[in-house]
Amino acid sequence: MNEPKVTTQLLPEKVTISFSIIEHKLLSFRLTGYSLENKNLVKFDGYEFQLSLKLEVLENEKIIKLTNHTLLFEKQSENVKQELAELRASFKFLINNFDELVKKLPNKVFEIRNPLLQICYNIAASSVRGMYSAKLDNTIYNNAILPIIDINRLVPEPNNIIRGI
Repeated sequence: MNEPKVTTQLLPEKVTISFSIIEHKLLSFRLTGYSLENKNLVKFDGYEFQLSLKLEVLENEKIIKLTNHTLLFEKQSENVKQELAELRASFKFLINNFDELVKKLPNKVFEIRNPLLQICYNIAASSVRGMYSAKLDNTIYNNAILPIIDINRLVPEPNNIIRGI
């Protein structure tokens, strides 16, 4: 299956980004066997999150879809970590001015304006932070807070082509 590729482009100053969040869904959450059996508190800085986002362009519907998969670990040492939890979530953004912000190029490549991706990624990351907070609220892991993420590290530089992961 050929996945679409995505490239980003800087947004001209006078272009407006207009969108609606049409899906904001927790797909699954699970605590591992280790986390359920563990009785030892983890220090605030003893956690590690592994975050991945899959980007899809649903061109006919004018939608940007992000699917998130996040793992939470307890860092026991520099080289040893135990998985505590797994969370999957899905987000869909209906882009009202899709044709201004997303351009289809040959070979299933989409050019997406960089600020649009930044906004979508920020909303997804913030939402995942809240989902973890709610799911871990009455556990010994309630101090595991997904840190603020530099979204620029997730969004490709202008003119770089990436796979729609």
